[in-house]
Amino acid sequence: MKDSRRTAIKISGHHYDLFFIKPKSNANAHTYAKRLASMKNVAEVLVTEGECGFIVKARGRVAAAYKGEKAVVLQRSSYKQMTSYLQYRR
Repeated sequence: MKDSRRTAIKISGHHYDLFFIKPKSNANAHTYAKRLASMKNVAEVLVTEGECGFIVKARGRVAAAYKGEKAVVLQRSSYKQMTSYLQYRR
């Protein structure tokens, strides 16, 4: 059995923007998540339950990366946006 106290922790300094998006009523979660995941610079889409239906993890500063309609759609759809500067992983 592996001792979890000795697991190496990796630190990544990549910047990610996190967008918290409320689900739209009667929307197909699978289709909407695939649409979000297909956007440029989107690294990951998490489907959740409750008030926050989707968490979108986008690489870099999204406002600077997008020069058009898609950035506006992602930012306008989000009720909260945060930036992650460091990630800690096992």
